[in-house]
Amino acid sequence: MVHKWKRWNTAARKWLWILVVLGVAAALPVGYDRLQTESTSKHVEMVFDYRDLLDVAVYQSRPEDFVSEQLDRLKEAGVISMALYESTLDELVKSRRIAVYDGQQAADLTGTTISPNENFTYIAFLNEASASTIKPVIEETFTRIGIPIRPWSTDRAVDGLILETPRSNAVIKPMLSDPLTIEMLKGKGFNIVPRLSDSLPYNAAYMEYVMGYFAEHDVRWILFDGDSARGFSDQAEEKSSIILPGC
Repeated sequence: MVHKWKRWNTAARKWLWILVVLGVAAALPVGYDRLQTESTSKHVEMVFDYRDLLDVAVYQSRPEDFVSEQLDRLKEAGVISMALYESTLDELVKSRRIAVYDGQQAADLTGTTISPNENFTYIAFLNEASASTIKPVIEETFTRIGIPIRPWSTDRAVDGLILETPRSNAVIKPMLSDPLTIEMLKGKGFNIVPRLSDSLPYNAAYMEYVMGYFAEHDVRWILFDGDSARGFSDQAEEKSSIILPGC
């Protein structure tokens, strides 16, 4: 009986070693793929969120100097890329590109009376660079999403626009990333990493233009802000309408 168990034990060890060898052989392709994947991760790109810097700059007495100084320090610390959100009116205000008013504020500024039936947004461009560069971006965005716009003038601004939508709605609409900020960051040697949201209906022609714009500025990576990539929500709705017609 003992000899029989010894023979079984010897045979079992032999088969176990065969299984081990087969397992190692089967794992070799997976290990090779893992090695290839890990070898591409030797270089790390440090990315800083530019909007966070603007949020802090609001509390500084000289915000532009503060931003410039901090960017230089980040560059020295090894940060090579800046994540740049799509622009909003609020962000452009923080960047000192524009000033944004509601109807009552615009009336106080100009000394005129605003119709109580007009709950519009008033934009003042604070310098020539903003008027020539930022104004077309705002006009394109709000025209594309169907919000009427018209000129507005005030002695305290270079140029102005009226957006026929409440300020609370206007300030949340995403626009093309601020061209002036992109040029400034590239001038300091940073790579641009755009962050795109999925908050507006997908427009293929506009996205083609945006991708071309990013390509002109040597953009290599894109981040997606939120839970989905640009256009995902529209595609999900399209699929649901096919699966559940009439819903």
